[in-house]
Amino acid sequence: MLNFEILEQKMLEKGLSYRRISQLMGFTSSGTVWKWLHSRNQIRAQHIEKLAEILEISIQDFFIQSNDSQPGYTGGECE
Repeated sequence: MLNFEILEQKMLEKGLSYRRISQLMGFTSSGTVWKWLHSRNQIRAQHIEKLAEILEISIQDFFIQSNDSQPGYTGGECE
């Protein structure tokens, strides 16, 4: 599952709009990026790599760990 929160957070930190990211990625419309971040369209692998480069994050940052979303998970070992 993609972590759209970190993407939007990084966009805000860097002052990047959907339009600017679209331009940097070579798209003619900002709608593609908006659709990704609002789960309207799936993002292709090659676009994840380019988006990570633009936002200066690792590709791993795009993904939510399955255990992170489980209630009560603290990241420690089981007893």
